[in-house]
Amino acid sequence: MDQSLNLNHGVIGFLDEFSPQSTANTQRVWSTTKPSITKNTTRLKANTMGFYAIKGQSTIDFKEHSRKEDITAFLKQIRTVNPYGRIMIILDNFRSHHTKLTTETAKKLNIDLIFLPP
Repeated sequence: MDQSLNLNHGVIGFLDEFSPQSTANTQRVWSTTKPSITKNTTRLKANTMGFYAIKGQSTIDFKEHSRKEDITAFLKQIRTVNPYGRIMIILDNFRSHHTKLTTETAKKLNIDLIFLPP
């Protein structure tokens, strides 16, 4: 895979996923007895995948998980909104990004995955 970055051709952008939640796990208290912590919010989670394009069309999606099947579906979505040319995606080393299914799907879609250093 050619790792050279040529911004004159194709699409280049960043892919990442995140999961904001309505409940925080940040309650820390000091006590001589076991304190009772009451949470008055519902537990909502929005697993989100985003592709931020420097050149090309950005896209975002909400998936239930960030498994290899979800990542490959999102790669297809990136290709759908950027139908022409080569796509170069810079992404982290999340386990689902390195699976055989993900890398083979990217290759079929003419998408180069460029991983950040560990």
